[in-house]
Amino acid sequence: MNRRTQHFAMGMTVLMLGFIEVASVSAAEPKSTQANCENLKQLAPGQQIWLVLNDAKSYRGQFRAVRDEAIMARVATGEQTFERQNVLRVSAKAKSRRGRNELIGAAIGAGLGGVAVGMDCH
Repeated sequence: MNRRTQHFAMGMTVLMLGFIEVASVSAAEPKSTQANCENLKQLAPGQQIWLVLNDAKSYRGQFRAVRDEAIMARVATGEQTFERQNVLRVSAKAKSRRGRNELIGAAIGAGLGGVAVGMDCH
């Protein structure tokens, strides 16, 4: 195995280990229901949310408030209260991470480019 192949193999190994680490973090066990309900208290009134009920109906709207027994939101049909035991999932639109992802991609590309440039062609 020549030096160029060794550098390439090392770079690919590091890259694959990074992917494996990301996959293991995303496969972690979900948080408890209580912890998930506490996350609702961090939502700001007016924030865009998507509610999915136990009967598979879904609603998009603006978060209004959360109580121990219900979640209030403004949906297309007006103000509505959803009993917490009927709610399967609440998703909120997160802020965009596009810039961060572009920087990570550029850093990976520069790193792999540096490996390729630094290879000995003998």
